[in-house]
Amino acid sequence: MLDLIDCGADDWRVVCTWRRISRFVVEFILCSLCPYPGTGTVEWWFVEPSRTCNHTFEVKEVPVDLLLSLFMLGRVYLAGRFVVLHSKQFQDASTRTLAALNRIQVNFTFVMKSWLDQHPMRCLSLFLLMFWFTFAWTFVQCERLGREDETKWLMYSNALWFIASTFNGNGYGDVVPKTTAGRLVGIFVGLTGAIISSILIAVISRKIVLSSGQRNVNNFMNDSRLTVEHKNAAARVLQKTWHIYKNLHSNDTGDRLLRRHQREFLNAIHSFRKVKNKIRNFNESNDVSSQQATRLMLEMHTNMLKLVNTQEEMRTQMEVMQRAIRNHFTHQHAVTIAETKRISSED
Repeated sequence: MLDLIDCGADDWRVVCTWRRISRFVVEFILCSLCPYPGTGTVEWWFVEPSRTCNHTFEVKEVPVDLLLSLFMLGRVYLAGRFVVLHSKQFQDASTRTLAALNRIQVNFTFVMKSWLDQHPMRCLSLFLLMFWFTFAWTFVQCERLGREDETKWLMYSNALWFIASTFNGNGYGDVVPKTTAGRLVGIFVGLTGAIISSILIAVISRKIVLSSGQRNVNNFMNDSRLTVEHKNAAARVLQKTWHIYKNLHSNDTGDRLLRRHQREFLNAIHSFRKVKNKIRNFNESNDVSSQQATRLMLEMHTNMLKLVNTQEEMRTQMEVMQRAIRNHFTHQHAVTIAETKRISSED
């Protein structure tokens, strides 16, 4: 119905596509699943892993309502729909209008990207907690019939430990799933952990990167420091040159003092070259930022020229309007005077 109103069509068959039908069928099936008691049992294979090559296989009867309760986790998409419908991006009319003008759909992907951009650590922490407890419960439901010797507290504690260790990609092997469903849970948790770890690394990398203002402050400090070092190195070179010149033209100075000044002169030259290399590397590393600043200045200059030209056009148009209004009033005044003279002459 919403698509029908959005498209402005008269017949519902216009907006009825195979994609919408398949989505409706999948959503209807997920919402219709409910673990009714007494629905029967199915056979599951339980594998008891061993340190040796021999493994113990066992077949047990598992209630069907257990499988249905696991499939009910597919209803988690309703949480995403709730988040989108109650988000500021969706409820704010101005934001939706701006998004429509830029051809951006305010959907779950856009809302999640906005939240990760604005509150990355809060979103990731909340997701990790929900994911941890939800899949720990799922792992317990898959494995509880094969672990009757364990207490409930120990079972949930081992499940939390298994999800945490598998999520980090370690998998110490002290807790091993016995069923195929438990192994599928472990595989899914490991893949999700790899994805979340990469997102967390990207978030942390963005947090530790300096802003443009902070980078400019550091560049200014480094530039000032290198300028002072360059001046000091050049001054030392001149100083050692003067000492050598004075020793060469003095008859009382020995060769030992002259050689010492010559060595210090060479060291000063090497220090001067090192400082020049540092300055060259610093300038090369800042070429990109300087190019960006130059491009920004050019854009600002172009925009200012456009603004000035627009103001000149507006001033010209206002002068034309003032001239037209003045001519109109002059003509109207002349007509009024002529009409007055005519009436007075008739009287």
